[in-house]
Amino acid sequence: FLRLPLDYRYWTQEETGDTWAAREPVLERIDRALRLATERGIHLSISLHRAPGYCVNPPAEPAPLWSDPRMQQRFVEQWEMFARRYRGVPGERLSFDLVNEPPAVGLGGILTGSSATRASHERIMRRAVGAIAAIDPGRRILANGLNYGNEPLPELADLAPRLGQACRAYRPFGVTHYKAHWVRDPWLRKPRSFSLSSFSLRT
Repeated sequence: FLRLPLDYRYWTQEETGDTWAAREPVLERIDRALRLATERGIHLSISLHRAPGYCVNPPAEPAPLWSDPRMQQRFVEQWEMFARRYRGVPGERLSFDLVNEPPAVGLGGILTGSSATRASHERIMRRAVGAIAAIDPGRRILANGLNYGNEPLPELADLAPRLGQACRAYRPFGVTHYKAHWVRDPWLRKPRSFSLSSFSLRT
């Protein structure tokens, strides 16, 4: 199993208004990745690590996927393009991972400045799944949990088995991201000493 994280900007060529065209030479590289994986008996999962309107990593997108209709349309169009391109490729060989690590919602979303809500996320994921299914009904699709993959999506459970759910295990976060250079929390980047009764534990 190979998850291929992709950035839509590499193959998306802006035109005028709301229209766009794809750069074929870039998409051919994805074709080649699928071909090489198939030759080696590896399932390829195409993942939008940076999708129109959202990426877990900086820089921020021009407008948020969760509240901007233009970004939502562009997001669905990206998956329609892939669905048409790979229509007929067996599900055992290829799956679609809709968007990498959606943000926190509720209080977590407020603290991180995200405009996402559970309802907006569900609406957009359902729209994308429906668009893919209309073109390629047999395609396997994955949705990452909210809060960067940590929270399951019971509101999408009725879409199984067409839609599966992918999760993370970033718990405790201080362990999974210890000394990660991209994390802003300074306490994760340096050793700390904790006194536990009669002994000291250094992390």
